[in-house]
Amino acid sequence: MKTSEFKRELKKIGDYEFDDNYVLTASGSWILFISSKSRNAIDTANALYGISDELFKLAVKYAATPIKEREDEKRYRIPLPNLKTSDGYQQYLSRKSKRNGHWFASRRQSNLIQAFTKAEVEQAPEAYRQYAVGLK
Repeated sequence: MKTSEFKRELKKIGDYEFDDNYVLTASGSWILFISSKSRNAIDTANALYGISDELFKLAVKYAATPIKEREDEKRYRIPLPNLKTSDGYQQYLSRKSKRNGHWFASRRQSNLIQAFTKAEVEQAPEAYRQYAVGLK
């Protein structure tokens, strides 16, 4: 299970955050520790009254995931140098869908594909690959 997936699932079952190995309640108290260094390492000692079955099962599933498989694949964005919209916004290499092979320039828009895996960057037009910038 990827960390991003774990965080999404946490939100579905309650008002929880996952920050630096700790599952936190809305008040900021930690109720669950999941090691980022050792697989299958969980600590619920701070949850005095226990945790829900749903949260426990989710935590076990995430903790059982090999450490290297928890992180999402690095993503890249490709800003197009010296190319801005008429109102000054940076333009990026974009696609409407993965099936549609057409690439085009557009400002940042949530309905477009503008973040790519390394393999997808390698499929981009060769002239623009050099401008790929890693996302955090």
